Amino acid sequence: MAADVLSAFRHPGYRRFTLARTGATVGHQILLTVVGWEVYERTGSAWHLGLVGLVQIVPILGLALWAGQLADLVDRRRIASFTQVILCAAALGLALISRHREWGLVPLYAMLVLVGMARAFQTPALQALMPSLVPAEDFGNAVAWRSLLFEMASVLGPMVGGFLIAGTGGATVPYLVNAATAAGAAMLLLTLPTPARLKTEADGGRLLDGVRYVWARKALLGAMTLDLFAVLFGGATALLPIFAKDILGGGPATLGLLRAAPAAGAILTSLVLIRMGTFRRSGRVLLVSVALYGAAMAAFGLSRNLTLSLVLLAVSGMADAVSVYIRHSVVQLLTPDRMRGRVSAVNGVFFTASNELGELESGVAAGLVGAGPSVVLGGVVTVAVVGACTWAFPQVRRLGRLDQLSAEEGGEVPGSGI
Repeated sequence: MAADVLSAFRHPGYRRFTLARTGATVGHQILLTVVGWEVYERTGSAWHLGLVGLVQIVPILGLALWAGQLADLVDRRRIASFTQVILCAAALGLALISRHREWGLVPLYAMLVLVGMARAFQTPALQALMPSLVPAEDFGNAVAWRSLLFEMASVLGPMVGGFLIAGTGGATVPYLVNAATAAGAAMLLLTLPTPARLKTEADGGRLLDGVRYVWARKALLGAMTLDLFAVLFGGATALLPIFAKDILGGGPATLGLLRAAPAAGAILTSLVLIRMGTFRRSGRVLLVSVALYGAAMAAFGLSRNLTLSLVLLAVSGMADAVSVYIRHSVVQLLTPDRMRGRVSAVNGVFFTASNELGELESGVAAGLVGAGPSVVLGGVVTVAVVGACTWAFPQVRRLGRLDQLSAEEGGEVPGSGI
């Protein structure tokens, strides 16, 4: 049993990849926590919190397809490493800006644009790297472990960020810690095994091949669409500083706990996924998990008790962990390696748009109707989105065992009709 549970870690490349990505995730979560707190402390504005997401999403959306094509043509290790160098530079810039508040918020937002640009190229490179580091029979185990460690980093990062703000009295030190984690990840990624150089057809339309591939496979398109709109309306990460300070009466440490709670729930779920493997009816499980996520977020918007709020956020994290596990497996297993960069870029657009545009939507909605009502409404809309996707994409509902998906067969989903 132990050998099966740890099968992905028998491969040295996966071990180094996971260490680099987990460390980078800790640092990025510190940055997100600190930026949110600093912006709200300086402005007291939900609109400015929404702008934090907007300035990151614009470069991601603009560069994503080019980044995916590059990931299918160039050594993905070097792309991933270089983006960490850029993220390190951005963190150092934020640390300097934090010490000079008289410069205003424009330089801070400029650094976040740089973060968005780096993430645009980082996402397809990292997503496309992992399947090449483990054999197919160990891929499910690798995905489950990656999800678990991501969530552990998402617990640790916000807590460290919150306590560093409280302990040092400012944002400079947390930004420097983020810079250090990015630098370490950059060096580790360069030590990964050298992949075979990928070639793509010189057909003039290759930039959009990932879009065409996803559009032709409705199971992929449906899973991505479900995630996009669920997180777009159901997410409340950008508003957590408001809940921590104004609704629950806490401080930076409370913010850290709120940001960490969803990841804590996801950790418990990921431990179960590591042992149980796949689901017999993955599509139905995906739909139920997203609906549960929406319901938990709606209840969180109504809560005025810290303990209850943490429990509800943990439940949302448990549901999200199942959703991420299924969706990530579907995307990678239905995609041939030669196209994983471009398809991962499309997936990255959906994923990033759901998060960053979700932050903007949260800020705008909170500015109009208040933080609590906006989260309640978003959770209700998320449940409605599940119903709409169930009707519009029956291929998602009919997804069975993930280990039966085959990219070599052209992305056919058994029984789905695509």
